[in-house]
This record gives sequence, structure tokens and C-alpha cells, in this order.
Amino acid sequence: MSDGALEEARNCWNELADDWRVQVGADGDSNRRLNSDPVLWEFAGDVRGLSVLDAGCGTGYRDAPQVRQDLKPRSVAMRIAQKISPCLWFDDQAEEAAKFYTSVFPNSKIVAVTRYGEAGHEIHGRAAGSVMTVEFEIDGQGFTALNGGPVFKFNEAVSFQVLCDSQEEIDFYWAELSKGGDPNAQQCGWLKDRFGLSWQVVPRGMAEMLRLESRCGQPFDTPSMSFESGLPISWRTVSFTDSPWGSSV
Repeated sequence: MSDGALEEARNCWNELADDWRVQVGADGDSNRRLNSDPVLWEFAGDVRGLSVLDAGCGTGYRDAPQVRQDLKPRSVAMRIAQKISPCLWFDDQAEEAAKFYTSVFPNSKIVAVTRYGEAGHEIHGRAAGSVMTVEFEIDGQGFTALNGGPVFKFNEAVSFQVLCDSQEEIDFYWAELSKGGDPNAQQCGWLKDRFGLSWQVVPRGMAEMLRLESRCGQPFDTPSMSFESGLPISWRTVSFTDSPWGSSV
């Protein structure tokens, strides 16, 4: 980023922060500091090792450098109740797929398995005792896999994004998820796994940089993308080292 573009982006950020401080007053966001934050930390308990959900937005009584210094080393967060859970339709591979996904991602597990019974056999045509649904978690996110027959197939209209914090993560998830998948569908950060489900393996900072570019009117460095088959997006240019507020928490 050029010096002029960097200065303009810095000014844009500072204007947004100043506007927030005017709105909340000299005392900062006192309602949040006195009321919601104590509830947050009391509810969260021992949160070391979890992911950041909310611990200061960087423009209130806790400024961005303080948030980064206090939180980045331990990645603080709390779990919240999940409202929406994706349901994935398979022919007869629900359990195999769930075992595969839970083996790739950390903090993942099979939660429950339900099976077809004799009832309704004339409709579903499945053998009694065969797997009907598998409830599982991928990195704490709930999913359901359903054996519903060959009627519906996955396509690129729906995909799951894997937000990566390093080149090592990108390489790992790309290699694991693409095993057995269609090589012709593996390019520019997109891939299909061996079950036909589409994934995007991308740097975490990319979407935020695009938002900032749109808001501040200045281009940031964009990720190096290869359109050759089988190559993921490179991490190397997606960072906040050139941004006015340093690395993202």
C-alpha cells in the first residue's frame, strides 16, 4: 500500500473511532463497562483457548491496541446457543462423511446416530437398523447428516468457508478436504471433497480487508490467487501489517 493510501485509510479509521467516542461520551461506553461486560465474563468462565467472540470493538472505552494486547495471545470467547444447524443430504454416506469431517477439524465429535426402523419402509426403502441421521460437531458448530437417498446432490451454490490464520492452516485444510475430490473443482480457494460438498479455504483477513477497502475507498493488497487447477489461495499478501491498526485480533 502506498504512503498516501495508508494515510487515508488511517484517517478513515480514526474518524470512525472519534465519531464513536463522541456518541458514548468522555466516560466511554459506561453501560457496557458496568453492566454487560461483567455478565459476559461471569457467564464465560474460564475462556482460555477459545476463539474471540466479543471483548471490545476497538472504538469504545477499550481501544484497538489494548484489545490486541490483552486478547490475542489467549483468544478469548464464549459459546453461545446455536440457532441454525446445517443439514447435509447424502445417499447413504452420512456416517462416513461425519467421521471424515470430525477427523479433519479440531474440537469435533459425533454426537448422536439415529437409525431407520421397520416403520415407513414402503416409503424410505431403507433397511431396518441402517443409519438415518448423524448429529455431529465441526469445531463446535452443529451439523446433521441425513441418508435420504440419491434424489438430491450437492452443488457449488452452497459452500462452507474455512477461515485460516496461517499458510500452514490453508495448506492443511486444502490437502485434507480435497482428498478424493474432483480435481477439476479445485482452484482459486474452492474445492469439492470426496462427497461432492464444496468448501472455500481462505485467509481469515480477506473479507475484512475487502470491507475496509469498500468503506474507506482505498485498495488494500489482495490475496494472490492461482487459477490453475488444484492450487489454493496464497496467504502471503492477506495481512494487516500495512493497515493503520496492525494485526487483527
